[in-house]
Amino acid sequence: MLGLRCLVPIALCLTLGVLPACNAKPPEPVRVVAFLDASSSSVRLRPQMTAFLEDFVGRLDRHLDKLVVYRLAATVGLIYSGEAWRGPALRNNLAAYIKEPARKGTSYGAALERAAQEARGAEAEKRRPVILLLGDAADEPGPGCKNIDRKALPGLVRKMGESAILAFVFADPTDKFSDTFTAFQDAFGASYDERLQFSTPESEARHTVRNFLLAKLKR
Repeated sequence: MLGLRCLVPIALCLTLGVLPACNAKPPEPVRVVAFLDASSSSVRLRPQMTAFLEDFVGRLDRHLDKLVVYRLAATVGLIYSGEAWRGPALRNNLAAYIKEPARKGTSYGAALERAAQEARGAEAEKRRPVILLLGDAADEPGPGCKNIDRKALPGLVRKMGESAILAFVFADPTDKFSDTFTAFQDAFGASYDERLQFSTPESEARHTVRNFLLAKLKR
C-alpha cells in the first residue's frame, strides 16, 4: 500500500505533463549584501541605485532569502537587515538614505572586508552570498577611509567562499577602476566570469547584470 501511495504523485505529474517540475531542485537560499555609496560623487545616482536595489529585491523570495544593506562612506553603516522584501522598513530606510547629505570619503576596502564577513555568515546558514557594490566604485580620500588593497584581494576573495558572487553596479569606467577590476579578475581566477560582474550607470548595462544575477540564482 505504501508503494502505491508513493506512485500517486508521480502518476499525477505524468498525467499533467509536469514531471520535470516535480523533480526540479528548489532555488538555493541567498543572502544579498548591498553597499550604497553615500559619497558626494554618487549623490546624483542615489535614486537610480535604490530603484535598482528595490527592483532586484522584488524578484527574490522574501520567505527564503535575506537582505542586508549598508551605507558606504568613510565607514560602513547598517541601513537594513531582514527579509528580502520591498516592505515599508526597506523603503523608508532607502528614502531616508536618498535625502542624506553627502558623506566625505568612501572605504571600498572596508566594504569588501565586511562583505567577506557577511559571506562567511551566509555560507554558515547554507545561503549563497551575493555582494552588490552600488556606486561609482571610486575610492575617495577622507578621515579613516580604507581603500582597496589590490594585494589583499586574493585573500578577501578566498574568505568570501567559493559560491559568492560580486557585482559592481553603476561603476565609473575609469582607468583606475579598470585596473582594479582586472585585479579582481585575477583574484577570482578561472571562475571570474561566473562570479564577478560590473556595469556602468547606463540602464542597459545595469539590466544585463541584474538578469545575469537572477539567472544564476534561478529567480
